[in-house]
Amino acid sequence: MAVAAVPLVLEAAGGTAAAAGGAAAAEGATVASASVAGESAAASRLSQAAELAGNIPLGENGDQGPASMQISPADIHRILHSPAAVAAVSARAQKCAGLANAMAVTRDAEYDVVIQNRGDTTRCRATVIAKNFMAVVDDAHHSTLLKAAAQTGSDPL
Repeated sequence: MAVAAVPLVLEAAGGTAAAAGGAAAAEGATVASASVAGESAAASRLSQAAELAGNIPLGENGDQGPASMQISPADIHRILHSPAAVAAVSARAQKCAGLANAMAVTRDAEYDVVIQNRGDTTRCRATVIAKNFMAVVDDAHHSTLLKAAAQTGSDPL
């Protein structure tokens, strides 16, 4: 009965891992082989994983690079139209409209929020608008909406 060497990846030195062999060992991979009297299913999976790890392209600084993940467009659409996203956008717009109403110079100027959450758009949107003509005049002369938007700011990172 033949004895097969099964590569086992013990640890990745500097983010690299490769199958046992002369070229892989020369690249600095930390690998060990185990001799077994037959290849089990687990050993086969380990062998395949070691081969795959050896085929991963190296990044700029010699590591295997950052992990990446792709989210489907349908999931992105679902997240950006979720009730939590709509509530967050609406709350920010309400805050901006409240500031605009508080700092309006022209008498009887009112600002309001319009929420757009149509299914054919990328995301929900909120717009602060002049509710009446006096607000249009107020914004034209005093840049009330610009000042309110600047004072509202953005989310902290």
